[in-house]
Amino acid sequence: RYFAIKGLAELARVLLHIGNIPFEDIRYPFQRKEDGGINWSEDYLEAKKSGAFAANMDRVPDLEIDGFHLGQSKAIEKYISRRCNLLGSSPRDEALIDNVVENIRDIKEKYGKIRWSPDGPEKVAATAKWFNEELKEWLVKLERSLPTNGSDVFVVGTKVSHADVAIWNLLRDYFTVEGAAKVEQEAGVTRLTAIANRVAEIENLKKYLAERPAYPF
Repeated sequence: RYFAIKGLAELARVLLHIGNIPFEDIRYPFQRKEDGGINWSEDYLEAKKSGAFAANMDRVPDLEIDGFHLGQSKAIEKYISRRCNLLGSSPRDEALIDNVVENIRDIKEKYGKIRWSPDGPEKVAATAKWFNEELKEWLVKLERSLPTNGSDVFVVGTKVSHADVAIWNLLRDYFTVEGAAKVEQEAGVTRLTAIANRVAEIENLKKYLAERPAYPF
């Protein structure tokens, strides 16, 4: 259960599709009011009132599996990844995957502070600086954080993991500004690019993206 946006649930949706796990994707619509407030859908308000989101402290995303609820986006992603065998083949692999996923979370949070700041000259300047300078620096750091591996197209081992999908999500599906692709090229992060390209070729992912609704963000 989540809103009808990408937000904190889209990577979990992608992982479920890649893992070929059938699921009910409940998306709550909402509308922004002229005064800046939000009109929430009745089904969202009813679900919240019923306690459906208690595992996430009355927030979404919420994943319900076999009678129990799981909140927190990263906990949801990791649960799905374990079910889909996307956490490597050893405790070491899993730890390295977690490391990369958390590094990506840091980058998203850095940009999120700019993206959701009040509109105005300061936001315009900060956004320009992010895409002209800061994102490139962060991508270089992210590539350096990848563990040494015999393959250039996987973070660990010889198959796709949660970390690989998270890299694809960051580079190809997170930023809505066209300049992000240019930054990736200028940064020269060839291993990140190769990993993202490899994930993009997964048939289940391509099928999902072809059918995915057009989200506002």
